[in-house]
Amino acid sequence: MFIRQAGIGQYVANLITHMVRLAPEDEFVLYRTGMWGESKTPTEWGRNVRVVSAPKLLLRVRSRLDELDVYHGTSYRLRGIGRCGSIVSIHDLAAERMPGIAPRRWGARLASKKTRRTVHRATLVVVPSEHAAQDVSDMMGVSREKIEIINQGVGDDYYPEHVAGGREALCRRYALRKDRYVLFVGTLEPRKNVPTLVQAFGRLTHIRRSHCLVLVGAPGQGIQEIADVVRSSGLDEEVVMPGYLPPEEVRRLYSYADLFVYPSLYEGFGLPPLEAMACGTPTITSNTSSLPEVVGEAALQVDPLDAEAMADAMNTVLEDQTLAAMLRARGFERAKRFSWEGTARKTLQAYHRVGGR
Repeated sequence: MFIRQAGIGQYVANLITHMVRLAPEDEFVLYRTGMWGESKTPTEWGRNVRVVSAPKLLLRVRSRLDELDVYHGTSYRLRGIGRCGSIVSIHDLAAERMPGIAPRRWGARLASKKTRRTVHRATLVVVPSEHAAQDVSDMMGVSREKIEIINQGVGDDYYPEHVAGGREALCRRYALRKDRYVLFVGTLEPRKNVPTLVQAFGRLTHIRRSHCLVLVGAPGQGIQEIADVVRSSGLDEEVVMPGYLPPEEVRRLYSYADLFVYPSLYEGFGLPPLEAMACGTPTITSNTSSLPEVVGEAALQVDPLDAEAMADAMNTVLEDQTLAAMLRARGFERAKRFSWEGTARKTLQAYHRVGGR
């Protein structure tokens, strides 16, 4: 395995944590780039996990020397090799589906070519949804027989939290001018479509008397456009952007939100709606890409480019307590279908199948 970045690192951490519990007889080797040798970084995963390092260009040599049965590239690339075969995880094809969002288009084109070579070289391609599987098949020319869908999961650290004064304490902590709020969680980048959400919120004049809009996430390429829309809509005092927050704080924000809205234009899977549902939050999301298959009937789905429709849906949920309660109940049950243990179990089965066991 190869841990490269925070989001994928979180995926790998959840995956390996559950796999070592399910298969204590297997040995797992995690690769990181750096000086050649065993890593001195302590691991919490157990004795059957080794963390080793090597320069990026020598990971293939290192993995061959380690005599792996199966090598799993967890983020679009196969930098190592397994004796029996290799698996690559493709989380989405956003750069291919939405080429205009890439900050360096030449870099995106090069990355796309590398991904295409990788999926054809791999023994098995793992994707998180049916929509992602179709994208890989259609856009990369990969046979569906070579693609396996393994859904991602909701972490155990997402659950409802309700204590006396909890919401009021959160509102004070983030200096919200109202005592209730609508929530978004995700990187503030163009494909998350946050400006449309801001425009939709701006239409809800009466809702704005009692609610703020909280946009949680690390600033990305689209942060300036969001700031411009907030300013032009006159929402400077009603939209709060606290930046990236740790999971436990995000869980609290989910738990006390009256509504979670996720208007993304494209997702290979889309975990935030499930995280919100696991915390008992009524949810609205897009009717595009993988999101309908992830949320099912447990969330309202809208055209992400239609600010008026989004505003109408938000108003409906916030005004109709019966509907909100139904969405909470459906969402809570829907989230239970997606667990990291299930992800790990299916991934182990893929390892054993590729490894000939």
